[in-house]
Amino acid sequence: MKDQKMEEAVELFAEVMILGRNRITNEIPDNLLNQISPEQVELLDFLMKYGPMTSTEIQNRMLVGKSALSNRLKKMENNGYVKFVPSSEDQRVKYVEITAEGKTSHERHTRLVNEYVSDLLQDINAEEVEQFIQTFHKIRSILQKGGQQR
Repeated sequence: MKDQKMEEAVELFAEVMILGRNRITNEIPDNLLNQISPEQVELLDFLMKYGPMTSTEIQNRMLVGKSALSNRLKKMENNGYVKFVPSSEDQRVKYVEITAEGKTSHERHTRLVNEYVSDLLQDINAEEVEQFIQTFHKIRSILQKGGQQR
């Protein structure tokens, strides 16, 4: 019985993630969302959280293919969202850094998504939100430990 419930939870989580991403991408009426892909937003989120890093570091930490990341970064650089900054220790090493335009786009996107999701989920009460937060903190902790026992 426990295995069935866990399987249901995993399937539901995956389905909610896909449905949520699709609804956000397709239903928020804003020109910004047409200019930046969900993958680019994910990369901006990543750079905002962890700061500048090399393409190889991004590739390894985000589990993105080299050519996919290269294409994504090229588009983001052309749109002014990121820039490449040479390392002070080794000029051959270049760090990907979010630009002021990238930060502005990220903040605007985050605000729009938060407003949309808040409106969408307004029927969820405070207790359910707190339980959701606690559960996701626990899941994050497990994932950060590499799935090892707590």
